[in-house]
Amino acid sequence: MTAKPDHRECICSVCESRTEALPQTSGKNEAEFVAIPAFPSPIRTFPTGATRDTLQGKVSYRCLHPLVLKRYAAFMHEKRHLPDGTLRDPDNWTKGMPRLVYLDSLLRHVESIRLHLEGHGASAAEPPLPALCAIIFNAMGLMLEILLERDVQG
Repeated sequence: MTAKPDHRECICSVCESRTEALPQTSGKNEAEFVAIPAFPSPIRTFPTGATRDTLQGKVSYRCLHPLVLKRYAAFMHEKRHLPDGTLRDPDNWTKGMPRLVYLDSLLRHVESIRLHLEGHGASAAEPPLPALCAIIFNAMGLMLEILLERDVQG
């Protein structure tokens, strides 16, 4: 297995950043990464005389819109409150859950969004924004399990 890089780069069209590692899609091990050689980054010089390398080849988080992140963080905070009144840690989900638990939940929330988009919102289990946040949550949870090559049994 190839060594995993220390960081992952965004490959969305908004960032237009160059990736230094792309997931291998052999299907055998979905968490493997294939290294792509990075080009040396030229140096920038500022009017003050300070120097720094360029942003070339570096990950950019500007592809993540702050309004979306703010709404998602609020959703995650809401979900910290348990029915018995206790508050779980915000990163509790990173302890791991079975992959199929994430997948089943993700698909249920996708169906809620589908009902809304097809004009049947009254039949949906939830409003669109919480459903979209839940989709992000379950996709991230499933992605973490795959990246960690972990398959929690439950």
